[in-house]
Formats: sequence, C-alpha cells, structure tokens
Amino acid sequence: MPAMPEPGAPSAGAADVSARLEAALAAVRLDSSAGRVTRLEAIWEGLEEEFRSVLSRHADAADIVVLGEGPGVFLFSDRWMTAPYAAMAARAAGGDVIGLVAEAIRSDSRTYPRPTPAAVFAGPPFDVPAEQLALVLDKVARDPAYADIGRVVASDGSIFYFSSNGMSAVQAASRAEWMAVGRYENP
Repeated sequence: MPAMPEPGAPSAGAADVSARLEAALAAVRLDSSAGRVTRLEAIWEGLEEEFRSVLSRHADAADIVVLGEGPGVFLFSDRWMTAPYAAMAARAAGGDVIGLVAEAIRSDSRTYPRPTPAAVFAGPPFDVPAEQLALVLDKVARDPAYADIGRVVASDGSIFYFSSNGMSAVQAASRAEWMAVGRYENP
C-alpha cells in the first residue's frame, strides 16, 4: 500500500506546479532585467486562468505584472522595468509597431515637449530594424490617422518626428537642432 501524504503536505501535482511557476518567474525576471517582456505561452504550458490563479497565491511573485488578456498576454517584473516601458515593449513584441511609434512621438511632443529622434526607435523597447523603420515612418506619414505627425531635420542630418498636437513645426525644428547639434557645441 502506498504511503499517504501527511496532512497539509503539498501533493506531487502541487509540487510540480510550484516548480513550473518558479521556473516561469525566473524567466520573467531574467527577460525583464534585459529590458524585454515575456510572452505567457513561452513560459507556461496550460491555461492562462491557471497561471493567474497560481501566480496570485505565490508569496514571492508580488513583482510579477501581467499585461493583456487572451493571445496577447505578456509578463514583466516591476523590479526591473516600469509599467509604461513594459507596455511599450509588449506593443512592440505584439507587432503594433506603427501604433507604438506614433504614440511615442505624440507622447514626447505632448509631455516634454520635444521631437523624437528617429534613431530612438532602433533601440529598446522598440527594436525596429532600420529597413523596417523607414517603412513604418512612411506609413505613418501617409495615413490620415497620423496627420498630426511631422518630420524635421537638424543641420547635421538627424531626423526627428513630432506631433502638431503637442508642439509647432518651428518649436520642433528648434528643439531638434538643439538636441542634435547645439547642446554639444555649448558646454
């Protein structure tokens, strides 16, 4: 006769789920430390509801944040990245590059206000390859939904984008020139 587990002891199935969750948490934290969000399906075999339930009961998972629902679920550790950064990384990983680029430009123009250097989209969290970026920015320029987005070029050839909802073309050109050239020439 097989031995009965002691009362209150976790079952073999619970131990397996716990081990799977520990591995998933480690993967999320590693990705987050590298500036990446983690797709749920990449680290968890099973239902999203099961993962959320197990995660909510785990004492050492308070830093793990779930973004989205359904097929577009991403995770990140707020020990390593902020929620706005993670949201941008999730949009990029989910394939919404055009919307993400446009929102970043609009946000910079509205919040700071400053134009956005085109070069920023080559790095994290966007990671748009140069050949794809040219296509994305061309689509933004031609789409009426993005009619507020304009382009300015600094005297050194650096390209910047701005939203007319946050700043004028004159302001954008002046700030682009300062960002690309002026601040380096004036100690």
